[in-house]
Amino acid sequence: MSQRLWYMQRIFPALYILLELLAALIPFIIVRLRKRESALMRAQGAAKHTAIFSLFWEQVMLCVPGMIIGAGVWLAAPGTPTRTGAVLTTLFTLLWLLGSGASAMSLSRGSVRTILRAEE
Repeated sequence: MSQRLWYMQRIFPALYILLELLAALIPFIIVRLRKRESALMRAQGAAKHTAIFSLFWEQVMLCVPGMIIGAGVWLAAPGTPTRTGAVLTTLFTLLWLLGSGASAMSLSRGSVRTILRAEE
């Protein structure tokens, strides 16, 4: 029993940190993969902020159902829900939005011509 408690005290926090870091990395990668689409929108006349907002809004629409599902699992879990679950769900949501926002903002730096010429 003490060995299992030791694992829970050491491994679970490491898994929490890893999952929270993935919450920022996954949307960053998703938005970066859509760089060409953003450039095409801008080449067809869309303003920079319109292309950025479009990609960011898609991430928000992915994040909100994920947050609702996470909160539902947290509330439906056996036993009394803890504050840790609420904090982790909120932190995951904030990091997801931060990662997608940072990636969308980094897309606005390059020119359309440079992005479309680059071969990926």
